[in-house]
Amino acid sequence: MRDKILKDIGGTLTYKYFENDIQVKPASGTITIFDNAGAEIVEEIAISIDAVGTMTYDLSAANSDEVVYSWKAIWKFVVSGDDIYRSRLFDIVNQILENPVVDNDIIKEAPFLKDKNYRKVFTAEVTSTKTVIVSSELREDDDYWNGGSAEVQSGTNAGEIRKVTDFVKSTNKLTVESFTAVIDTTSKINVTRTFRK
Repeated sequence: MRDKILKDIGGTLTYKYFENDIQVKPASGTITIFDNAGAEIVEEIAISIDAVGTMTYDLSAANSDEVVYSWKAIWKFVVSGDDIYRSRLFDIVNQILENPVVDNDIIKEAPFLKDKNYRKVFTAEVTSTKTVIVSSELREDDDYWNGGSAEVQSGTNAGEIRKVTDFVKSTNKLTVESFTAVIDTTSKINVTRTFRK
């Protein structure tokens, strides 16, 4: 999918490099940008690389002052001492369209997904924080619930919904964005997986 940059505002171009389905972190990298006529807009300039290897470059408002399609970004980066080149097209647009589809829409279209551990209801076990939920009923693989939601159906924090940020199988721990109060054994939790990873 192409990056979309807002006209007169600018935005971030992103690239990830994978080997054998595993994201690789480059040692360094640069980007060169050409317009759709082949003229160089940005001359080989350093990019940012985060801890997991995602490469980014912030395109300025000055370089995005008109609506254009199919500009080309040449990503050059170093992996294991080798220079690697990748090209991607991007557009500068007046408005970025968002995908309004949510998980419930997917379930309505494909109800069989509910049978694949899509949702689980359980009672929290003893805990002393607002951000960690423990239950021996959670036995899925690491990160299985990441990006999903944890809703308290009854008990302490009833009615609150928080995003799941991590799941560790070995400890049966869900880490979530902070609830109002400490989670306790009165909290009945409905954890729902997301399909939007």
